Amino acid sequence: MKEERDNEYQSYCAPPSEVRSDCTVITDDGFIIDLVCCEHLSPDGELCYPVLMYHNNQKQGKCCSLCTELIGPNKPIFLMDNGRFCHPCTNCESWAWWDEDELWMYWLE
Repeated sequence: MKEERDNEYQSYCAPPSEVRSDCTVITDDGFIIDLVCCEHLSPDGELCYPVLMYHNNQKQGKCCSLCTELIGPNKPIFLMDNGRFCHPCTNCESWAWWDEDELWMYWLE
């Protein structure tokens, strides 16, 4: 993840367990990084930005694409500008990325 700080970029790899429900992370230096405003690096090496953030709800029951554990209601799920989704999984301690076949279902609620 990158965030602009005083006109320079700061590279930071946000551990999934440190991502708060408001999409922020506090670094060891005490800086607050808003993940909604940051560039994210996809597993393919592509830089992308979040365009939509939502939280999992019981009706959808979305699970992690890596460990199949149910995504907690307090963890953000990001729709990225490259069309992929990602979220910080605290169960497998990694950022899970996946493609969704039916994007329209998120707009119905």
